Amino acid sequence: MVPINTPLLLLILGSIIASLCKVLDGGFGRNKLNPTVLGMLFITILFSNNINSYLNPYELNNINIYSIPKVTNTSLINLFLGNVPGGLGTTSGVLSILAFIYLTYNKVIKWRLSISYILTIIIMSFILCLTKNISLYFIIYNILSNSLLFYATYIISDSTTTPLTNMGQLLGGIISAFLTMTLRYLGYFYFDILIPIIILNILTIIINYFDVRLYRKKTLKKVFVGVIIISITLSSIYISRNIEGYLFEDKYYLILN
Repeated sequence: MVPINTPLLLLILGSIIASLCKVLDGGFGRNKLNPTVLGMLFITILFSNNINSYLNPYELNNINIYSIPKVTNTSLINLFLGNVPGGLGTTSGVLSILAFIYLTYNKVIKWRLSISYILTIIIMSFILCLTKNISLYFIIYNILSNSLLFYATYIISDSTTTPLTNMGQLLGGIISAFLTMTLRYLGYFYFDILIPIIILNILTIIINYFDVRLYRKKTLKKVFVGVIIISITLSSIYISRNIEGYLFEDKYYLILN
């Protein structure tokens, strides 16, 4: 998840923080927060100068993490294969998809979280395409960029720190995707996935509590899902109206040509 040029001491520090999180939060299988994400956030926030630049595969020099959405020569095929700046093992979309299929087949991950997360990203991206009058290729860009498929496969679908029930997992994926799109286009691109995961971990307790009580009340659940869908639609329109216009110029998103 980190740049290849990350100092070894920072990797050790991040691992210590992750381990302490797991131990102090109940131990293996009982932790409420994702230790990997916490360790990553810790070293990223405190040592941003050492962790916010990745190797540019086109020019073999470092590029600031906040410029990744604007990298020249970016194409959908490069994003799909992973030939873009990013974490050492997170950029390849095709490998993430294959891993998702394998892990789902072996019942290792909560696939509903991943699917609802990606589908919500697609829906919100589609709304942005309509309201901003841009190419539908933008939808694919949102799915493949910033290692989103990697996080959807390995991190968001974590079996310990996410909702227990099927409905809760669908809701968790929707909430995470909404937060991701909000941070991506109204906040900080780099934290658009890490922070939503932590928020989901915190909300999991609440989701599990209410989902168990609504287990047999299908009508209420349908109304609740309807409210969520309407909220996401309205939020997407709000994002499109408040987003910085330069993000959609062709000189930055060459893949939209």
